[in-house]
Amino acid sequence: MSGSNAPLYAKRSLRVIHAESDDGSTEYKRQVHKLSTSRLHTLATQMSYRLDEGHGRCTYHIGVEDDGCHSVLDYSAVSESAWVLESIARSLNAVVLERKMIQNEIEMSDDGKLKLVDNINDVLVVEEPPVLSSGIDGFNCEDEKEEKSCGDDEEASKKKSVRKLSAADEAYTRCELTIQRVETHLLDPSPLSLSSLSRGSSFADGVNGAVEASTLSNLERLKLSSPASTTCRKEESKVAGETNDTQH
Repeated sequence: MSGSNAPLYAKRSLRVIHAESDDGSTEYKRQVHKLSTSRLHTLATQMSYRLDEGHGRCTYHIGVEDDGCHSVLDYSAVSESAWVLESIARSLNAVVLERKMIQNEIEMSDDGKLKLVDNINDVLVVEEPPVLSSGIDGFNCEDEKEEKSCGDDEEASKKKSVRKLSAADEAYTRCELTIQRVETHLLDPSPLSLSSLSRGSSFADGVNGAVEASTLSNLERLKLSSPASTTCRKEESKVAGETNDTQH
């Protein structure tokens, strides 16, 4: 290990979860950004495998090394990686069900070295909405919703409303994405293609494009031009013609 790399490796030696397994429905990623089209297709194949392993559902841990150690990245880097992975999921007819951002797991010790926090209650977990609209509100089963609501007491709700995520460089962040494969007809048209995520496209451009493509007017236009809509219009015209013939 070279002297210049030693501090970086030392920072990434704080284990926050168990090590990654080659099998199963869980994948770890340090960071995903500025990727070539071929690399994006490789990541899509990998995600498809994880979805298959989880019978249509998988979990991604972003900002985490393969050995389960914290990657020590800031919020911006982790958030951009989550957006890219969400867009890849959409290309596979899958959506993000849950996006949890986690901070305050690591703090500076008195001797100037990073360490895990002593009090687990200091860890901040914030559930953010996915960047891309899924069009499948209420997809989660009612049992899951009830269990979640019952588990949130009044004190936890107050803390959640007061404590906010930090975008500071020293606010080391990781993310947990829960991804679910769904039926194609439940999805809005995918706002982004894998090629649009390749090197050169920025996080801001991608988000703006996703929002623009998901507007109601664009969705209505896509629905009207779809083969299914065309068939419906033909059937409606046929029925109307038969009705007129009967009247005459």
